[in-house]
Amino acid sequence: MTDIPAPPPGWTETATRAATRAATELGLGTDWSALDAADWARVCRRAGAILAGQGHAPAP
Repeated sequence: MTDIPAPPPGWTETATRAATRAATELGLGTDWSALDAADWARVCRRAGAILAGQGHAPAP
């Protein structure tokens, strides 16, 4: 089994900000529990693009 390294310090907060921005841009709000699987996937893809644009590598 492969060990997954812990994300760098502050990464969780950075990712949360990116997800919040992504959901807002997509008009989905930030109630994560209310999102269906398709909308959550859209948020994750957009948040990944935001993070990449900021020079942050997504966590494994």
